[in-house]
Amino acid sequence: MKNKIIVSIVIGGTLGFLIAQMSPGFEGKMTMKIDGNGYPFVQTIEEVCAVYPKTVQEIKDRSTQVQEKALMLLDEICACSADEQSKATMLIPFDVVTASLSVESGALELVKSVHPDDAMIKAAEQESLALSNFITDHIDGNVDLYHAFKTYAEGNAKTEILTSQERYMLDELVKSFEQEGLGLPEENRARVIALKKQYSELEMLYDGNINGDSSFIVVSKEGLVGIPEDFVATLPEVDSGYKLVMNYPVQTMVMSYCSVEATRKAYYKAFNNKAYPANESVLADIIALRHQIAQELGFETYAHYNLADKMVDHPQKAWDFENVIQARSLKKAQEEFAIFTKDLPEGVTLTADGKLKPWDAAYVSTLFKKKNYSIDEIQFAEYFPMEKTVAGLISIYEQFFNLTITEVPVKNMWHSDVQLLKLCKKDSDDAIGYVFLDMFPRDKKYGHAAQFSGVDGLIVSESVRYPAVATVVCNFTKPTVDKPSLLRYQEVNTFFHEFGHAIHTVLGARELSCHSGTKTERDFVELPSQMLENWMEEKEILTLLSSHFKTGKPLPDDLIEKRLELLKFGTGMFTQRQLGFGMMALTFFGPQTGKTVAQEAKRLSQLTRPYLAYDDEDNFYCAFGHLTGYGACYYGYLWSLALACDVFETIKQQGLLNPEAGKKYADAILSKGGSCSADDMMRDYLGREPNFDAFYKKMGF
Repeated sequence: MKNKIIVSIVIGGTLGFLIAQMSPGFEGKMTMKIDGNGYPFVQTIEEVCAVYPKTVQEIKDRSTQVQEKALMLLDEICACSADEQSKATMLIPFDVVTASLSVESGALELVKSVHPDDAMIKAAEQESLALSNFITDHIDGNVDLYHAFKTYAEGNAKTEILTSQERYMLDELVKSFEQEGLGLPEENRARVIALKKQYSELEMLYDGNINGDSSFIVVSKEGLVGIPEDFVATLPEVDSGYKLVMNYPVQTMVMSYCSVEATRKAYYKAFNNKAYPANESVLADIIALRHQIAQELGFETYAHYNLADKMVDHPQKAWDFENVIQARSLKKAQEEFAIFTKDLPEGVTLTADGKLKPWDAAYVSTLFKKKNYSIDEIQFAEYFPMEKTVAGLISIYEQFFNLTITEVPVKNMWHSDVQLLKLCKKDSDDAIGYVFLDMFPRDKKYGHAAQFSGVDGLIVSESVRYPAVATVVCNFTKPTVDKPSLLRYQEVNTFFHEFGHAIHTVLGARELSCHSGTKTERDFVELPSQMLENWMEEKEILTLLSSHFKTGKPLPDDLIEKRLELLKFGTGMFTQRQLGFGMMALTFFGPQTGKTVAQEAKRLSQLTRPYLAYDDEDNFYCAFGHLTGYGACYYGYLWSLALACDVFETIKQQGLLNPEAGKKYADAILSKGGSCSADDMMRDYLGREPNFDAFYKKMGF
């Protein structure tokens, strides 16, 4: 289907199995409920908490049970005679399969990414691989299943009364089976299955090497000059100085504020070599294997295979988009760079050929903002204490989407930092979703920010709706004795973005689980969250959200004006950076050039950011996790951002906090989940074909 349900990690399935065993901290046996069709769902807080396994044995038992029950149901589907085939015997059972495997895969993905216990991580990795292989064998490679659905599509389904969603599911499912090669000769299918299993192992290894990287550098007190003393006080001390780990709070402080170039350089090299050299050969093998799989399936490259069910539908269209944007933005980026480096801070020099060293970029940016816009990101962050800011952001979501969002107490989750929010429609106590928050960095935790789906929301009838469960993971600076956690402007944006995904997960509930939540095209899925980031570029919102952690006063007007003025600067350089990543993914998974990953990464970096010196010791692609999760589709961030600007302009005309505007947007886009194409959603909402005019206007090129 459009969201590749038969190959995605959020694929699910089984009838009537226990989602959770005994959960320490709760009395009795906590399980997820199963309805009459076999769909898993939650009602109580205990059941919500039981979505995520608590012990190694539970991980193993749940994995075994979900496979056994899914296999039983898949066999029943395949055994249906042509006369017996109907949505009740075909579509609903298969949707139950995908729903239940989705719960298990999502739970394992979260455990792998955030759990502090090595044994839990290892067990989750093992069972995640087992589930991936199960899907490869019994869904992706199940020719009997393909023939059963093809027979149904060409037979009884032609006369049976199906909803538009059910027909869309069936049509896309048959296409997806064929894209997975189930119409090929048996010998080809066998090779594809074997290759996919090899790939699953490589992907697990690649991601595990990133999450398991515990590298650090040690720097003396003298090497930390410029970094605020209160932050230095939070760093672990060792005999020879201070331990600097590779997470985003530390990276921000070191790269943006440390005036000692040697420290910035050392940290830059360590941070950009996470999972190196371990992942260098792994990534090369992933690229080669994906290319081989695509060719076995009849596609020219993996990019052709990967993009066939996306909005762009072909690599050339993605390249056309990237090339047009680059042509429009490069001149502005170069002009910005000239202004940016006109008056360099003391101790920073350009290279002989006039380029900026990469470990100087963030530091120069910090001082540039101070000097030219009177903005110090640390002082700016004082207006955004995390608890109040998150509460303010949530209140915006409440007003715009007509929701009530409240915190409910939980205990005995994977870490004591974890919080839980309950989402209800206004004037109702019935939950439509639950969102866990895991906000601070720690060892072994996923190092970026992301939303992890747990349970799909489901519309059963006009009066019955099963709530969704999701988790938002961030890595914000922890509070100290003297200060609360203070969010930099970009971190506030980050939370707005990731919680936007969670809202999509919750409001995207559909009648079929395979359409629920964020299961739309990969190059469209970032639109809802990126669209919401625009709120942080409006004066009324910044005033509403800000509250100085000491005085409680909002940002003064002059500082807001400076911030809004600054947002217009740097859009060219930002766009070029995003283009570099998008082109890299398209290149890695496009026609094989014979060049190494390192050579292509350097070439594309120099193409899109010619004003930055390239460090030949930079191996950042070894920790570029999107290369496994997004494949060739990283261009989708910029693509969906361009479309998001078009949507935002329409909303802004109606009012940023107008519930009617929120309802129109939610009805046309969020609530559709993946039940129709993204193109149809955009046309339905805008009343016309989308365009990039608002994006070009915002970016100034």
